[in-house]
Amino acid sequence: MHLPFGGSHGGIRCDPKRLSFEEKRKIVRKYTEELAKHDFCGPATDVMGPDIGLNENLMGVMMDAYRMKHPKDVHCLATVTGKPREVGGITAREEASGLGVFFALKEYLNDKDFCERAGFKKSGLKGKSVIIAGLGQVGYNFGKFAQDAGMKVVGVLQREECLYNPRGMDVRDVKIYKAQNGTLEGFPDAMCY
Repeated sequence: MHLPFGGSHGGIRCDPKRLSFEEKRKIVRKYTEELAKHDFCGPATDVMGPDIGLNENLMGVMMDAYRMKHPKDVHCLATVTGKPREVGGITAREEASGLGVFFALKEYLNDKDFCERAGFKKSGLKGKSVIIAGLGQVGYNFGKFAQDAGMKVVGVLQREECLYNPRGMDVRDVKIYKAQNGTLEGFPDAMCY
């Protein structure tokens, strides 16, 4: 379709959990300044999006760093996604990626030919089991939408541990449990590995 979508990846090797916000801010600003100086990013070049260790505040820092290098670019707001709403971000950004994965799966599972080739007895989401990868922005939100559409979340994979229950579990409860306990171990009625 000849649409100018990006697809590049870049990053900084560090453990963001060990850094203060101020340290992360300085690193992100310098990284973005270097990308902008060489025209490796921008609204018509490569639009940066949040990934591991970044949040909307740091995406705002990236946008500001780009703007400082290109003060005459009237489209500087469009150089990053995931920024705060107050500076041009969108509502429901946190849910958008998980919702996109959900819609893609829904389309596949509503395609009778695909389901037949995949060995499913019937098409559709209802009653099918799914395992989600992580409780982050994508995995958690995908899990919520899948569950609300009648799918059964039977597993949650995390980097350091995973849960499994063939009867299913409520992904909202899993997220709350992880936030309160710092671990999935001990989650009721599920095996933790």
